[in-house]
Order: sequence, then structure tokens, then C-alpha cells
Amino acid sequence: MSHYRNVRVDNNGIRHNCHQLLIAFESDVAAEGRIDLHREGDMSSFLSVRYLHDIQTGEITADQESYIDTLLEQYNTTNCNSSKVPLKTSANFDEIASRLPKTPDRELVSLYCKLIGELMFVAINTQPLIAHLVNALARFMSNANHELYILAKGVLRYLAGHKARKITWCVQRVKYPFHPCELYAYADSSWADVVPSRKSSQRYLVFSNNAVFSWKATLASVLAMSTTEAELIALCACAADVAYCRKIANELGFLQLRPTVIHEDNLGAKAIAEHGNFKGHSKHFELRWRFLHHYIIRGVVTIKAIKRDLQLADIGTAPRPHPQLHSMELMGRVIHGEC
Repeated sequence: MSHYRNVRVDNNGIRHNCHQLLIAFESDVAAEGRIDLHREGDMSSFLSVRYLHDIQTGEITADQESYIDTLLEQYNTTNCNSSKVPLKTSANFDEIASRLPKTPDRELVSLYCKLIGELMFVAINTQPLIAHLVNALARFMSNANHELYILAKGVLRYLAGHKARKITWCVQRVKYPFHPCELYAYADSSWADVVPSRKSSQRYLVFSNNAVFSWKATLASVLAMSTTEAELIALCACAADVAYCRKIANELGFLQLRPTVIHEDNLGAKAIAEHGNFKGHSKHFELRWRFLHHYIIRGVVTIKAIKRDLQLADIGTAPRPHPQLHSMELMGRVIHGEC
């Protein structure tokens, strides 16, 4: 009788500053006998993302310039005029939705879905500035028309001018009041902006070492009855991700000794989160939002009030003009002035 062994293959990346520790790790894995490790050499490119490491400063960068070049060639936009913004502020998805065909063009829909999937891969890896727009365009993947396809290619034109942009993490650039390897976050939400569902667009960003490393732009899972509730829902989503990121950081040895700061520009949501007073106009709020209050009591997170013009997550709730979009310090450096 033949005996077959199940074989599973996966890719993993290891970055280290001590060769002896790497050897010890490989020896421990080999001794366990369950996993066979095979070195594949330099990891400067991993799953279409280029990672560069400066040994002297410890700076790590991530970009997808090569992958974006491939997309530009694939969609015949290599020599296109780049766009300053991924979407004009005058764009109205509600009006576009009213003009969608009852019988979509299958070939066009297939091409549109393929492009959105590729843009989404860029948005979740190295280009947080387009995450909100790609999420909005993805809502029409079953019945897209030519107008939506042009908007999607507009995002590609924007990437053509910003394909070399990198996310840069560096301990030496950490600014007061934060500490090296300490997490902090921003959370924001619109209110009932999506028609006809009337759900709210929300966005959060989690930072470490002066640059964003975890982000999400999506629709709230439930309807909000007020701007305060919409902001509270976004805060809860952010806090849940922060709790997970803190766990990973602690396991890696980067202990989070202080509560993680979440920046919020809605004072009502901040007050409810801190005091847990669900009464009056907020008495209908779901009980599950109370977990945010418990996170604050336990010292997992703390909410810091900021002005709207300092709210980095604001760009993920609606299309923003060029000056605002490019004055945001998301990528580990001030990107004001790029075009």
C-alpha cells in the first residue's frame, strides 16, 4: 500500500539582525519535525511588494512600483498623463448608481472586476490614500458601466504619478509624544453618506514608528442614527484592530506599556466612550459598543480629541482635494508638495 504525505506550501518572511538567532530558530523548527524550511534568498521583493532595509538607520520602506508599472502596461496607460487626485471631489456615486444599466455588459463587468481587484491589492499593501475610493468602486462590481470603468482607470492614472511613493518606517523619526515601536491610531466616519442603504463610510489608521502600517476604509456594519453614533462605530472598529496589533507587538517583544492613543474629532463619541453613558439620544446604541468603554477602563486604548484638520483618517471618508490629500503625514514623512 502506498503512503502519501500531505504537502502544504506557504511563503514566510524573516528579517533579523542576528544571524545566530536565525540559525537557532531554524534548528528548533527542524527538531520539531513538522515543518521543512527552505531559504529562498533575499526578500527585497515579497508578494509583489518591494521591501528595502537600511542597516545603518534601521529604516524600512515598502512600495509596489514594479507591480504598478505592470498594471500600467496591461491597461495601455504607461505614457498617460498622471492625475493629482484619484477622484475629483465633484464625483457623485449616487448619480452614477442611478444610471447603471439593468442588463450589464458582461465583458465590461469582467474587465472592471479584474481592474478593481488589482487596485485593491495595491490599496491594502502600500497605497492607503486610495483605499476609500477603491472600496467605493468595489460596490458596483456586479453591474458596472463604462463611466465607472473610466473612474477606475483614473485611479490607475493617479498611481502612475505616485508609483514610487514608499511607506517608510524608522525609529529615528518617531516624534514626541510617542515612543519608538509604540502604536497610535486615528479613526473617523461620515454619516449616512451611502445611498440608498444610508450606511456610513468609516476609516481608521494604525501607526508605528512614524508611519501607518494597518488601515481600513469600509462601510459601517450597521446604520447610525447620528454623527456621534457613526463616529463611535468607527472608534470601536479601530479599537478592535488596535487590540490585535498590541497583541502581535507584545509577542514580538515590543511591549505596549501605555494605552494606545486613538485620535478622534467628535467630542460626543469621545465622551460616550470614556464614561459609558448610553442614555437620552444614545440609549438605542447597541450594547456591543460598550466594549470600547471597557478597553478604556482596562488601559488598552485612550481617546484623544483633535481638530478635524489634524484628523488623518478624514481622507478615507470622502474624496478630498489635492492640497489636503498630499499634506497628510501617513507614509513616514511629510508628503506635502508631491504632484
